Amino acid sequence: MGSEVARAKARAATAWTDAVQSSYKNMMPHIKAKYTFRLWSRSVEEDFISQWVNEDRHSDGGWDWAEIARRHREVKDKVVALYVNERLSALSLIKMSSSRVLVRFLEGDPRPDCHIKGSRALLMLDLAATYGQRLGRKEIHLQPLNGDLAELYRSKFGFVDGTDGSGEPVLKRGLS
Repeated sequence: MGSEVARAKARAATAWTDAVQSSYKNMMPHIKAKYTFRLWSRSVEEDFISQWVNEDRHSDGGWDWAEIARRHREVKDKVVALYVNERLSALSLIKMSSSRVLVRFLEGDPRPDCHIKGSRALLMLDLAATYGQRLGRKEIHLQPLNGDLAELYRSKFGFVDGTDGSGEPVLKRGLS
C-alpha cells in the first residue's frame, strides 16, 4: 500500500508542476502582469492574515482559508494562492475526484486596486483545468455559486448549470 500512495503522490506532484508551467504558457499572451502561483504555506497564511483579514471582503467570500487548508490535505487537493509581486491576489481550493476537477472557494483580493482584477478567475480556472487534464479528468466544476459570478462563468468561460454527485448545484464544463 505504501508504494501505491507514493506513486499517487508522485503522479500528483508531476501533474501539478506540469499544470503550473503549462498554465503560465497558456496565459502569457493574455495577462501582462507578472504573476506566480504558490501552494498554501505558512508564508501564504501570513500574507492572507496581513493583507486580507482586516479588509472588507465580499459577502460571498470571506472564508477561513487556514481552516480550508487544514481540512483539505488530500494528495490531489490544492489550496492555491495567486500573487502579483508580493501581493496576494486570489485564493482557491482545487479538488480532484475520479472524474472531475472541482474549483471551490475562489476568492479574489478584496482591495479595490488589485493589479489583475478581472483576470483572477481566468488564471485560477486555467490552472485547475490544466491540472485536471494532466490527471485525466473529463470535466471542471465550480462551487459554491454566486448569481452574478455564475452568469460571468456561463457567458465568458462556457460553463453550464449542473449538479454534482450529491445533487448540489455546480457549474460545469468539459475538459479537452
